[in-house]
Amino acid sequence: GGRSMRSNQPKYLNTAQTPVFNKSYVLYGLNWAKEEIKKHDYTIIVEGYTDVIALFSAGFKNVVASLGTAFTGNHAKLLNRFSTKAIIAFDGDVAGQNATLNGIRTLYDNGLLVRVAKLAEGEDPDGFVQKNSSEQVDKWLNLAQPFREYELDRIISQHDVETREGKLAASKEVVTLLAKMTNSIERDEYIRYGAQALNISEHSLSAEVNQNMGIDRDLVEQYKYNKENVPLSKSTKGEELVEREIIRCLLAEPDRLHELREFGVTHQDFLQPDYRHLYYLFSQSQSDQRGTSLTGELLSLGDLSGNWEDYLKSFLLMLKKRRLQNIEGKLSSLENDRKGFDIRMELYFLLKEYYGLLNTKS
Repeated sequence: GGRSMRSNQPKYLNTAQTPVFNKSYVLYGLNWAKEEIKKHDYTIIVEGYTDVIALFSAGFKNVVASLGTAFTGNHAKLLNRFSTKAIIAFDGDVAGQNATLNGIRTLYDNGLLVRVAKLAEGEDPDGFVQKNSSEQVDKWLNLAQPFREYELDRIISQHDVETREGKLAASKEVVTLLAKMTNSIERDEYIRYGAQALNISEHSLSAEVNQNMGIDRDLVEQYKYNKENVPLSKSTKGEELVEREIIRCLLAEPDRLHELREFGVTHQDFLQPDYRHLYYLFSQSQSDQRGTSLTGELLSLGDLSGNWEDYLKSFLLMLKKRRLQNIEGKLSSLENDRKGFDIRMELYFLLKEYYGLLNTKS
């Protein structure tokens, strides 16, 4: 392949793909760069051959380029063998920015930590290196942005945020991006960053992200006002009774233990000390004198008054109610704390699970 000199041709002219030469598995310059990538613990990724040559000649030898194709998962896996960090330095034009975003997502989805070295409109790494000293190039690479900042900045730069309409349009796109972040710590950090960049309150942006993710505040309020009046289950006659009958079911059918384990139940979920002790013995396949005595007392009570499914449902609802009360306590104490958003998220998903189980027919 090579660099085109004519304006009516693609910037890079590349060898056609063949069964022998698959560009999705090849990175230009990797044979020279791999030891330098290991040494510096990051890869510089550029678009074309001349960019690689310019950076390599300037002493930045941990540089590679894709061969005229979009960056692929196979490329990312190849780089991951040498380092989990990368700096993308694509051209500053619109095509380069689009390629940057696509490359970022591919690298990130394959476990790489990505930063972006930005260039002015119409500039490319080759030209930048030719015009600047090695020290300036090194500074440019060191100032590379975390890719989430780059994404947010690019969204905001496409709107006139000095106007009300522009700010609303940018905010809408920013909210959509933030709501897709699955890591709550990362999301909180970039809610703060986005709010500063848009010159809006962090609380307002957090609320919009919250709503975009499906948070139904009416559901939360409904629980707060009605929680004391919501019955756990038709078959529930009190927490101690439910705990006792769960243990009696386990005595009759020990294989039921795996069902409780699947729901994450531990001995600490039992409030009554005797039942807590027995469940611990069951879960550890142990026995002791106290356990033997308690077992005898429970077996002497005769047949169960209900069935396993009813008791299991009631027990799980009890656990959820305790967890909800615990989270509400956290909400009260973290009203103005940055962690409050995550607590509200946890509360919401617990509420959905709680009411879903509550409304399940016995």
